[in-house]
Amino acid sequence: MSELERRYRWLLRAYPRSYREYRADEILEILLAEQPRRLSMRESWALVLGGLRERAGANHLDAGGLRRSSLRLAALALLILDFTLHSYLLIDLVLTPHRHPAAAATPATPAERARPARCQPS
Repeated sequence: MSELERRYRWLLRAYPRSYREYRADEILEILLAEQPRRLSMRESWALVLGGLRERAGANHLDAGGLRRSSLRLAALALLILDFTLHSYLLIDLVLTPHRHPAAAATPATPAERARPARCQPS
């Protein structure tokens, strides 16, 4: 077994075991049939991503399954966006209360709350 074949076999571990048992020899034969050379980054990523897609079942989705999968992904993206924006606004409010009129109008310490409010000339 050559070094290149060992590397290909290692990358094929991204695929599920049942898939490898059925198709690993065929995939290796195709990959090694092209003049053996060094392993490229593009081939490596293609093998790993193909294995992950096979594990996720993305290669077997019908139109309905793909639509549900897309909706779940969109909902997750919106949830992350919402959490990020709310976190940013909360941190911004805590760190810079002077930029927010509602927060600046409220006395921050008990001593400030005890002082009478000054009348501003109009």
